[in-house]
Amino acid sequence: MLRFRPDGTTCPMKRIGRRNLPAISNLIAFATTARLGSITLAAREMSLTQSAVSKQVSELESFVGLKLVERTPNGVVTTVAGKEYLRRVTRIIDDLDDATADLMAMRGEAGSLNLSVVPSFASFWLLPRLSDFAKSYPEITLNITTRTGIPDLNEEGLDVAIVTNANPPARYGSDLVMGLESYPVCAPSLLNGKGMPSLAEIAELPLLHQSLFPEAWSEFFRAQGDEATLGKCQSKGSHLGGPRYSILSLGFQAAVSGLGCALLPDYLTEQAIEQGQLVKLSDACFRPQQRYYLLYSPDRTEAPGIAAFRRWLLDAAAFQGL
Repeated sequence: MLRFRPDGTTCPMKRIGRRNLPAISNLIAFATTARLGSITLAAREMSLTQSAVSKQVSELESFVGLKLVERTPNGVVTTVAGKEYLRRVTRIIDDLDDATADLMAMRGEAGSLNLSVVPSFASFWLLPRLSDFAKSYPEITLNITTRTGIPDLNEEGLDVAIVTNANPPARYGSDLVMGLESYPVCAPSLLNGKGMPSLAEIAELPLLHQSLFPEAWSEFFRAQGDEATLGKCQSKGSHLGGPRYSILSLGFQAAVSGLGCALLPDYLTEQAIEQGQLVKLSDACFRPQQRYYLLYSPDRTEAPGIAAFRRWLLDAAAFQGL
């Protein structure tokens, strides 16, 4: 069993049985120092003194019988042996951290799940339903960040991510959550008291565009087979000629504010339509190639927190008929 001195260093290590197992604290000190390239920064991150970190790295070097880092005036650099050892040690530390977190989640003592979600889906679909998840899995704490694009789960410390993409990245396990079928909507004020507009009349309205789907309106009218309407759309409503919004929720807010007509999915507009803030102009829809996917590391599909969230998310999406 390892014993720790008050200054944070460990007592001299012994090999356990026939296995070459150094102290985990020494491995963490080495990995942190090598990653940051500085004993000072490593000490700050680990909340130890510089001498304690230096001592732990030296103990590890004595244990393996090789120099792992070189101290230079500009900081610390890893040796050739240190680089290879760092690569493997980092993976082992990450795996141990994940395994411990998963085990703690099973016991309900400190279970947490780090989740990245695209902003509009997080605000309009996920958050309103999370009370149900909390009731079903009170032992799991969800830590949520929002971002667009495909994250690096390992680099960003994420367990799962909900993304918008035409196809899920091959390096991750994935589940299809729902499509992004979108319908034309606008504020009632934009219709000036008139009845439901035809497709040709929709093309005469100010058309709002999404950066994610720059040709959505052209594809929408093309799918209806109305070449005359498509011509009007292309002449006045291409993505170069109308206002564009970087995320769906901005396009939604612009439509509610009466700035124009937008193509938006039902999950964004249902409540606003019920409250009279928006009018659904047609049952014709735009079906983009992009869809919502849940991503996770393929070797962690059975981790309790991930398995629980996958099960809940897919059931919730199926219940909504999405």
